[in-house]
Amino acid sequence: MKKSPFIVNTLLAAITLVYCLVLIVLKALGPSLIIPKWDVPTIVALGAAALALERYMVIESARSRIISIILATITLTALPLISGISEVVWWKLGLISGVTYGIVSVLYDSMAQFMPGDRMRFFTPAAYALILYLAVQGMQGVLL
Repeated sequence: MKKSPFIVNTLLAAITLVYCLVLIVLKALGPSLIIPKWDVPTIVALGAAALALERYMVIESARSRIISIILATITLTALPLISGISEVVWWKLGLISGVTYGIVSVLYDSMAQFMPGDRMRFFTPAAYALILYLAVQGMQGVLL
């Protein structure tokens, strides 16, 4: 049972890495190629899901921590490159994601008092991914 979160985390990291690399290659092939705006929240959601998994499910695993750090670095580096958004907008998106992450953390800690730990652990990654995706997707029309 302990191995399954690591496997899921590794899969999320691999998917995000491949996704970022494919988009960077596509962007490099032609300057006129426009990456759809929905790619930004998709990558943010994948990264958030992997980081949430690392934080709540496999925190004792050094290998998982390294994967999450690499994933976060790739995601943060790749997003401005592939999306073509300005630095100001990029920082606004980061701020929205950070605030949303903080709110979800508080909600998670509150809910954890009323639910068994194991059940909450499996709920967390999906909740983080969904809430972050919706937050960034919702604000995208305003910012981009």
